[in-house]
Amino acid sequence: MAKKFICADCGYIGKPKKYKKGRASVEIILWLFFVITFTVSVKISITTLFFLFLAAIYSAWRLSTKYYVCPKCKSTNIISIESSQGIQLIKEKNSIQIEANTLNNLDENEAEEIVVTNNGGFILNPKSTFPITIYNINNQIANELRHLLEKEHINPYEKENALVSIIIRTNLHCKEIDEYVNKFKPQYLKKIEDLKNSTIDWETMPEKDKEDLLISFRKKAIESLDIRPYCDLVTLFECKPEQKDIKIINTLISQYGYNNIKFYLNYASRDLDKVYIIPANHYNRDKFEELVKVGLARRGTDIPLPHILGTLTLKQMNKLITDLNQKPFRRKSKAIEFLMNLTDIKQRLGNLIAFRELFQLKPLPSQFSSITLDKISEAFEYFHEIASLIIQTYESGNYAAYEKAQFQDDDGFHLSLIEGWELHNVDDSMTCPYCKRAANKIYPKNQYPNVPLHIGCRCSVSPIYKKQQ
Repeated sequence: MAKKFICADCGYIGKPKKYKKGRASVEIILWLFFVITFTVSVKISITTLFFLFLAAIYSAWRLSTKYYVCPKCKSTNIISIESSQGIQLIKEKNSIQIEANTLNNLDENEAEEIVVTNNGGFILNPKSTFPITIYNINNQIANELRHLLEKEHINPYEKENALVSIIIRTNLHCKEIDEYVNKFKPQYLKKIEDLKNSTIDWETMPEKDKEDLLISFRKKAIESLDIRPYCDLVTLFECKPEQKDIKIINTLISQYGYNNIKFYLNYASRDLDKVYIIPANHYNRDKFEELVKVGLARRGTDIPLPHILGTLTLKQMNKLITDLNQKPFRRKSKAIEFLMNLTDIKQRLGNLIAFRELFQLKPLPSQFSSITLDKISEAFEYFHEIASLIIQTYESGNYAAYEKAQFQDDDGFHLSLIEGWELHNVDDSMTCPYCKRAANKIYPKNQYPNVPLHIGCRCSVSPIYKKQQ
């Protein structure tokens, strides 16, 4: 239970404490009696079965009575801080500030868990098996990040977008990602250069052929790396934007809004002259209408007529002239030329199509001419890779720490049932050599393998239970 709760009795906000009814010592004794009677008996006796039955029933009963209480007053009257009732309680008790029905600050207990390093970094999850350290932020942003990363009931895409927005706004840096890039990017680039030098006709090769060959060079360079996070390494190594470009992107977001710019880029990178037919029931209709409001798109009759006519098929164009003494069109260019000269062309089009359904993106204003749409798109892709790495590593580390703690509960009873740990890889081509080697080992029970093994690692750990004698 990783969610934060508020106690309705004392107002404490934080993680609840888990309790079970009964005593762990009694449970251990029952299992010990079972083991002893089983060991000394030549065959399974009634006494052995009796203690097995008692131990199993007692353990099952304890598991079924698990409950959570406030660690401060031991009350069971605890409520999630993300529920409407929890938010109302927080408001009443003035425990933390609420803004727009969300929590922008953490409670004191949680804030204390964020460790500030000597050189100004913020360790967001110091109790994790893989701490994440963020630079170039302040305490308020650290709390904002921590709260976002701790959210459980949120669409992963929304969480990643929210983190990308913070990354762009603050230009934050993740220590663990930077360390990986600083170590492995030079190896990646060197491998590509070696492959270029070993290609005899590289210098005289046409540019398009070079681009084609570079794709395979990049793939080989990535495959040569011993550690490979689960991400697009080409984007991570090659698409980091310059500071001046980040400033322009921040200006764009300030002027038009993050969601509008993201949506605009999805379509602008294709063809700015293209006219999109978006019916009223289309899932993106509201987003296109929002682009019109902020000045990033035009609509209906504001779109140049040649572009509107270009969306029609020859069959539709011929339908526009059925009342005229005109031969059917065979070429679209000729048809557009003819139709443009009709004085009532808008009226004719209005009988065939709904102008309200037509949308066309506008170019960015001239103040943003120093950066191309491709550069902006690459920058967003880069920030998404950074956000994805932070989220997946943060969540994997927290989950691993939780799993590890489960075997330390109940006075070490569960730990006594195992003899070691094994590490598992994800069975696909993205798993790196380093993780594969680590999975070939068996780890003693007092040496829990702290996954993630590296930033962006997807490995998991499971216990190896002792075999019954």
